[in-house]
Amino acid sequence: MNTKNSSIAETPPYPSSKRVVLITGPTAGLGRGIALELARQRYQLVLLGRNPDKLKALSELCIAAGATEPMQLVCDMNSQKQVRQAAARFLDSGWPLHILINNAGLVNLTRRVTEDGLEESSAIACWSAFLLTMLLLPRLKDSAPSAIINTSSDTYPKGKIPFDDPSFKKNFNFLGCYEAAKLSNMYLTLRLAKMLKPYRIGVNIYNPGMIRTDIVSSNRKGLVRKLKIADLADKIYKLVSKPISDGIKAPVELATAAQLDAITGKFYHRNQETPVKPVALDAFTSNALWNFSQGLTGYPVPDFLSQTSPVTADPGKVRIGVLGAAKIAPYSLFKQVSKVPSLEVVALAEEHKSFGELVRYARKHIAPINPDVKLYRSFDRLLADPNIDAVYMPLPISIHEKWAIAAIKAGKHVLCEKPLAANAEQAAQINAAAKGSGLVVAEAMHSRYHPLRSRVRDIIQSGEIGQVTHLKITTSSLSYFYYIPNDFRFKYEMGGGTTLDFGCYPISFIRHVLGTEPEVVSAKAKISAPLIDGIMDAELQFPDGIRAKLFMAYRSWKIPLNISMHIYGTKGNIYILNFLKPEVYHRLVTHGINGRRSEHVPGDSTYKLQLIAFVDAIVKKQPILTDCADAAKTLKVIDSIYLKAGLPVRGKQI
Repeated sequence: MNTKNSSIAETPPYPSSKRVVLITGPTAGLGRGIALELARQRYQLVLLGRNPDKLKALSELCIAAGATEPMQLVCDMNSQKQVRQAAARFLDSGWPLHILINNAGLVNLTRRVTEDGLEESSAIACWSAFLLTMLLLPRLKDSAPSAIINTSSDTYPKGKIPFDDPSFKKNFNFLGCYEAAKLSNMYLTLRLAKMLKPYRIGVNIYNPGMIRTDIVSSNRKGLVRKLKIADLADKIYKLVSKPISDGIKAPVELATAAQLDAITGKFYHRNQETPVKPVALDAFTSNALWNFSQGLTGYPVPDFLSQTSPVTADPGKVRIGVLGAAKIAPYSLFKQVSKVPSLEVVALAEEHKSFGELVRYARKHIAPINPDVKLYRSFDRLLADPNIDAVYMPLPISIHEKWAIAAIKAGKHVLCEKPLAANAEQAAQINAAAKGSGLVVAEAMHSRYHPLRSRVRDIIQSGEIGQVTHLKITTSSLSYFYYIPNDFRFKYEMGGGTTLDFGCYPISFIRHVLGTEPEVVSAKAKISAPLIDGIMDAELQFPDGIRAKLFMAYRSWKIPLNISMHIYGTKGNIYILNFLKPEVYHRLVTHGINGRRSEHVPGDSTYKLQLIAFVDAIVKKQPILTDCADAAKTLKVIDSIYLKAGLPVRGKQI
């Protein structure tokens, strides 16, 4: 007797000459029929079901049919905890596993939710089956050739995968749950078939057709049981359905095949191999469901199934993951990846939106470049992925420090959206974490990577406009012209404010054009929300008496849209229109000792150039313009502006 766990009946010794078959839901319907037929053919059975009395009775029938004593595992498939326990008990037995038949299922006419927060019928038929399969995969691999046989239905094309609502709280109907589970099973089966083929594990799925079982009627309770129309439906169903012996032909033939892995990735409809409908063949949905299933069960893919590893990765390729499904990422990263051959987007994590929103975002923006992108519901899970080299962080400014340091600790290179942090102190903390790590940690101040910046600096250093005396910079955008109360830019606790979010561009630009660091002389803010500067007027002083006046605004009736810079010297001046995204359109006009000159500085997308520089810093060990130390200097100026304006520095407790 196994005293370690009373949920296993006495475990008989394994006869090494027999195939071991684990069947879920074996005490009724198709599962019972499969178990008894395989017992007659002398297979060694493992029976996994929720009712110990029924398991015992079936075990006795199997012995009477000629089988050796089956192993009995008591497990309610509506509990992932019990599924894990049952899998552990089987693995502890030391038995091999040649065939796994995921048969358990039920149809609830009323909504029930499991302890894991999932709708019960779809949880049992799909997610628990997925979890059990993942837990047993290493044993199936070790026992190969082996097979996995899953159950579907001809209604699968009508299914809608519940990415937004796996508990079916909003739109419950029993057929919808059933169809969703069967479509999900189809996708997961086909994906597993491809992944497991090299390991000699065949994976197939079958639809038994209309078979006489009590899958629905056994779950009626209360008023539903009393409805005569339901009884009438049962009678009609029995007239048109076929006996269980017809429904088990496909799984029995697959389980008794001479070579278990010879057939894989097939769908059998009423015992006939049938083409899979296009609705179950979409590559992106398959990948999204695979990630979704791992999230629902909390179980990652076994190590041996990892498709890439740091050892086999291309050293000239940077695999990047994204923290946050942000609006900026399609422009700053996804649309640029195809133009940067050494960069590949491999993962996306989002904690603050539903998985359905994550899927729709990824389908729209990432699927065209990588339909196999990994989708995570946790930033930590993405950072733990060894197949990711770097992360891009388009997150709210208030959490830049936390996740940049977490990424560094996880050994990832970091490209963090500007500004690097909420204040200079946080930037210094990131810089300290990066020191000695050998990692590239950069602020995504994209405007600095266009040749316009170098050209302006060259003109100044040539002496064409004499000695610089003062600057006038305006950055006013229509993007935030109207107050958006839910936008993080208008919330102090999330790092909001025009100077931090928008003013970092001109401050960073002029620091590098002049090559010196300024002091803040004065600052005056117009408040748009509590502690939020919708408009900021500031004056800076650089060495040699150079003054810079900055007008920074999210929204301004006086100057609704203007991104320009005047640089005045003793012998002339420079006018720049649109130093922020100069590849879109810009003007560079110089009045100096050589007369008036208007020029256009050629250059690619600032986002593309930024990515190239980031990759080159990682692969070729080239220095990067916008490192942590540089970002901290810009943030020091911004902190001083807020203090001069009588506002608290961003990122501080108030």
